[in-house]
Amino acid sequence: MTVYLGAAPAQPPFATPTIGDALTRLRQDIFDQAGPSPRWQDSDLTRAIDRALDRFSFIQPFVQTCLIAGVGGSRLYALPASATVFGPGWWIEAVEFPTGFYPRRYVPYQELAQPGLGVPAAPTSAIAGPVGLLTGTYRYRVTFVGVAGETMAGPSGASLTLAAGQATLTVPLGPSPYTRARNLYRTPANGADGTQLLVATIADNTSASYVDNAPDASLTLPMPTADTTAQAMLLELSLTNSQLPDPTAPGQLQATYGSKHLWASNGTSLPEQHHDIVLLGAAAYACLAFQVPTNDLFRYQDGELRDMVDEQKAPEHWLAAGTRLADRFEARLEEVKRQRDAQYAETAQWGSVPARWQWT
Repeated sequence: MTVYLGAAPAQPPFATPTIGDALTRLRQDIFDQAGPSPRWQDSDLTRAIDRALDRFSFIQPFVQTCLIAGVGGSRLYALPASATVFGPGWWIEAVEFPTGFYPRRYVPYQELAQPGLGVPAAPTSAIAGPVGLLTGTYRYRVTFVGVAGETMAGPSGASLTLAAGQATLTVPLGPSPYTRARNLYRTPANGADGTQLLVATIADNTSASYVDNAPDASLTLPMPTADTTAQAMLLELSLTNSQLPDPTAPGQLQATYGSKHLWASNGTSLPEQHHDIVLLGAAAYACLAFQVPTNDLFRYQDGELRDMVDEQKAPEHWLAAGTRLADRFEARLEEVKRQRDAQYAETAQWGSVPARWQWT
């Protein structure tokens, strides 16, 4: 899923061992310590670890929380961000709103895909007054800013020539309720169409006009190169209008979500007691992957010594070794699934629909 944070994330709870340490340990486990010609390259073993992390994380995910800024009167919010140091989120487990109360107040929610917002129509422009900072010929374009993402810019309106003046723009409205704002882009004085830079963000979907008096020196951000609104995953609060965030004090939501564990250069999110389980799974995947090229081996007679050489047993042995390790890995995952610790009760399956889900 694609997710966006409404607040800066906390620092990752990573600790040693790093991915480099994990590779060293894995090579020891499979008796392939670094030498002149190791069976596996680091990239092969890194991929094996990644596959084991995928499988482990579905049994015990990396559970995280994030704060999402409330928007007055809105029940639609972008999901927690995948573009954070924590890695992508997989599913929402719970939503607390409003925050800061005891006991915590969890609210019903749904996940849905945001439809594409389309291409905005061209804005119309006119001279706003006799005195201003704009001198030259200008062209304007508009984009829609959704609950998540921003559309491509629409066509430019007719050019407007000013002499120490201001411009008044009539800006199109976006599809409701998915449009949160509109971005207005303008060329520098006498600039070519397509060189528009951001002039202003109109932070609503109701204002039909805007007066532009921004000097060229204040324009820096270019137009988007892709539409990031279509099919963006959203969180919808299943609340009545009176229960939605207050426009005068919208507060914030806290989303709890599950995601994949990471093993990176700055450490891992895995608990220490589970390091060996993931390395066991990585060893299984490494052996199974190494078995594939051995399928090219064959049985032949040595031309010099007249001995029969049979290499066809090698794939069977690698497959058997990988399968045994995979069976042990699955058995350990079953133990993890059924264990209790200080934080989690036994969980048969993460990511299932929560009991507080309300179908509509």
